[in-house]
Amino acid sequence: MIVRAINTGAEKKTRRLISNAGSNLVRGASTSPGSQGNHLFSLDVFRSRWISPPERRELLGRLPDAGRSPLVVRTLQDMNDYDLYDVLADLGYGLAPRTRAERAEAFMYKHESWLASLPVNTTATLKALTAQFARGGTESLENPQIFQTPEIVRAGGLATLRAIGRPADVLRETKERMFAA
Repeated sequence: MIVRAINTGAEKKTRRLISNAGSNLVRGASTSPGSQGNHLFSLDVFRSRWISPPERRELLGRLPDAGRSPLVVRTLQDMNDYDLYDVLADLGYGLAPRTRAERAEAFMYKHESWLASLPVNTTATLKALTAQFARGGTESLENPQIFQTPEIVRAGGLATLRAIGRPADVLRETKERMFAA
């Protein structure tokens, strides 16, 4: 990755920020009672922590500059069309980043059979949620007002998710599938 900075001092600071963000991402304080030191997160653990809002906030809070560094990196790397998940997965794990639109498209393609196995209205709601992700990323999926958006209301909204289980569980499974796509 090439980072363009105004001067050498800013460039060095930016490179250090990027390096620290990536290494701090894969290394985390253990939360197990009685455990000490750090452990390394696998990509699967990172993904699991990312889809849980409290765990994601805790993870971001351990990054340099109180979690603002991924936003800086996203801006400096001209990755504004990418979800922070992809920015951090690239930094910490070398995962090829996908734009939000590419990730949404990959989800629809790779999980086509899962979506087809669901009731038609549930599939329509999940596709509408996926479109929201393509526009706004993880944060848009977790916006409390998301089920008030016209596309999701037209698709059937929460009622269609309840048809297959607890809506929070359905949304979690959808995010798991989306970030694994």
